[in-house]
Amino acid sequence: MLDAAHRSALLSAAAKLGTRSRFHVAPCVALDILITDAPAEATPAYSDLGMEIRHA
Repeated sequence: MLDAAHRSALLSAAAKLGTRSRFHVAPCVALDILITDAPAEATPAYSDLGMEIRHA
């Protein structure tokens, strides 16, 4: 589904950033936009991967 999408977005709470899960959906580099309530100081690693960061 990600391969067919023009753009892909991830909505994530600040508490979930940087955590791991048993389930792998897609690598971070496959995502275009990260929407989060995390402060700007918590997201530079994601913008370094090429994601557009939107703070909600």
